[in-house]
Amino acid sequence: MKGLRGRLLLVTIVLVFAAFVTASTRLTRATELSSISLTGWAFSEFVRQAALTDVLAADGRNGQDLSDSIAILQSKARVVSNDYFVDRLDADSAAALQRALKATNALTVQQATSSRGSTTLDAILNDAQVAYAGAVDALSAQRVLLLRDLRLVEVTLGVLALLLLLATSMVFRQFRSDARRAVQLQEDRAREAESSASRLHDLYEATASAEPDFARRLERVLQIGKSAFGATTGMYARSEDGALVAVSVTGDEGPVPDLLGWAAAHAQDGTATRRERYLAVPVMSDGVPCGALAYARPAGHGTFQPGDEAFLGLMAQWVGQHLEQQRAEWLLRESEARSQSIIRSSLDAIITCDDAGRITEFNPAAEAIFRVSREVAVGRTIGDLIVPPHLKDAHEHGMTRLRATGMGRILGQRLEIAAQRLDGTMFPVELSIVELPTSPAMFAGFVRDITDRTAAERRLQERTQQLDSVFRVSPDGFVMFGSDHLAVDVNPAFLDMTGLARDWLIGATEAQVTEALQRLSATGQPFPRSFTHGTFDTLHLSRPTPRVLKRSVRLLHEGDGQDSGYVMYFRDVTHETEVSDMKTEFLSTAAHELRTPMASIYGFAELLHTRQLDPEMSAEMIEIIYRQADRLVNLLNELLDLARIEARAGKDFRMLEQPITPLVQRTVEAFTPPSEAGRVHLQLPQDLPHVAMDGEKMQQALGNLISNAFKYSPDGGPVTVSAHNDGRHVVISVQDRGIGMKSEQVARAFERFYRADASGNIPGTGLGLTLVKEIIERHGGQVQLDSLHGIGTRATITLPTHTTAPQGTP
Repeated sequence: MKGLRGRLLLVTIVLVFAAFVTASTRLTRATELSSISLTGWAFSEFVRQAALTDVLAADGRNGQDLSDSIAILQSKARVVSNDYFVDRLDADSAAALQRALKATNALTVQQATSSRGSTTLDAILNDAQVAYAGAVDALSAQRVLLLRDLRLVEVTLGVLALLLLLATSMVFRQFRSDARRAVQLQEDRAREAESSASRLHDLYEATASAEPDFARRLERVLQIGKSAFGATTGMYARSEDGALVAVSVTGDEGPVPDLLGWAAAHAQDGTATRRERYLAVPVMSDGVPCGALAYARPAGHGTFQPGDEAFLGLMAQWVGQHLEQQRAEWLLRESEARSQSIIRSSLDAIITCDDAGRITEFNPAAEAIFRVSREVAVGRTIGDLIVPPHLKDAHEHGMTRLRATGMGRILGQRLEIAAQRLDGTMFPVELSIVELPTSPAMFAGFVRDITDRTAAERRLQERTQQLDSVFRVSPDGFVMFGSDHLAVDVNPAFLDMTGLARDWLIGATEAQVTEALQRLSATGQPFPRSFTHGTFDTLHLSRPTPRVLKRSVRLLHEGDGQDSGYVMYFRDVTHETEVSDMKTEFLSTAAHELRTPMASIYGFAELLHTRQLDPEMSAEMIEIIYRQADRLVNLLNELLDLARIEARAGKDFRMLEQPITPLVQRTVEAFTPPSEAGRVHLQLPQDLPHVAMDGEKMQQALGNLISNAFKYSPDGGPVTVSAHNDGRHVVISVQDRGIGMKSEQVARAFERFYRADASGNIPGTGLGLTLVKEIIERHGGQVQLDSLHGIGTRATITLPTHTTAPQGTP
């Protein structure tokens, strides 16, 4: 298994390397394609200039305008002649391009204004268009190759992901198998220890019974052995005249003759012996074999183990003890000594006392538990030594009742109570008290320190309470299902996410819960009909509020490894989804906005670098480069301004109380294009109050609105900037008669990177209005848009006033 995992890992590494090499090669080709993307621009410029020259000639212009146009056309013809795709054109397009270039280079003002000039220019224009179409086809072919390469990369990475998933699954399954075996081994050991302790306890209770009839007690002991060994037959045989005679038998008597003969042959020498089906232990009295205990198992039930032999030895020891009790006094004392030995070796504290409560025996386990020596304990009363103060009265009443009636409420029961050490320390114990068959009456208490067990139970309870608290307050939703696939619990977060009723959910099937979620899902969004444990899917809910939830399932296991149900886990990923969509939209918009000016800068810079152009054309190209660079700078500044304002939360604002009218006038003058000054209508009263503001940031916000008014009014029309005081606020409006927006566009206008015009014809990043909103709200104001599609837009800024001082008041 390990070798397979190693080979799989090696294959995965090789495929990763291959995938990176493939992706690098294909992306290099993509870079090459992007470097020649100006092909379309060069050919289109050649076509446009040919059309412009044809129009000038047709208008009868034979002066400097026509001469300049022909010179530009010839310059663009030279650019096209050196283009990357000239050698990749098909035959017809290449021939058309050569004809157009030849005719263009020979074209003069006199030829263009002659009677055949229109025909010549039309031929140039037609050939240029044919060449442009061929260049576009060649570029499209290259893009098809790139798309095929990228799809190959996708397939390669998909296969790699499957291999990684397979490797991860194999490792996880091996880990789970190892963990299960370890848990099983631990459980087997625990069961073995528990079984051993249980049968020792049962044997102890049977041997410590006050039953005076030895035969009945022996029968009970044999039955305990039969149950402990899983045997069919148990037997006690006594040695008489060198032979074994069955005295007491429990279970099936069929195997008794074989068992008796085997025990006589192997256990008469005083040693225990065992084989696959039989186990025999001699019963010793005064060191001499006087009988045997033997058991037989059915075929195929397993062999007897050393632990079984040891346990049977304890049983035989008890039998031998009782046999010795029937002998003389000295045998009785020896038996008592042996009993004391057992008591003193007990893991539980054993305390004996008389009917007055005075301690007569205090074994080593009691010394360890109560931290009192036997010499100090013997002779003192239990009430003085180990009973806590709050239980002393109840203890005294119980002892009085026991002496008077011979009956006690706690005799023969197992109780969990508090005990006290000599130093006053309180701790929990498990107590069992029995009356000994003596005269006068004696009592024995079996005490077990359960401090560790109680602490473990308390920790388990606390842990359960903590997990329940986490379940209740978790922001993630949980629905717990039992092994019957019915919902048994649900946390408040899930109820808040879905608006479903808890009473309905409890007892619902997984299919019913899924159906309820489908009814809440957004229209048009795919909804998973099946769901596999160990995976996750995504749900788009439209009710009670729009949410995106990621759903997964975690299996629950009992201590024996059996499945006890599962938890359906719901995580609200609405914010992450919105951020991801915002990022995607931003990358698309920013890439487009950055690419357009960069293409112009790169193209014209390349022309200036590689061509000797006349001063006028060079100046024109430099001007274009300057404008596009300025556009890039403005774009980056908007991004940086927004990031800085959000990060600093307005802490960089310099808020000064100042008049609003001069700021509005300066902003209008700064952001009105020189050629558009006649379109601006300024309506400002002279009694506007002062406003606490950061003048630079306010001018930036207002300037964005004025720029938008001109930018989104491509067909002209007035731009009105007005202001008024409503008593508590200064209201500034910027009104245009441009393309306007629809209601759904107005609702999203202030979202980051959102642009109502997605055509790309109007420059912008979708950050302008976001920046305006951020600045105005940092001033404690509001900004609002009112717009009608095709009619125009009014942007309104509302700022709180802090004084009523008129303009010009110091």
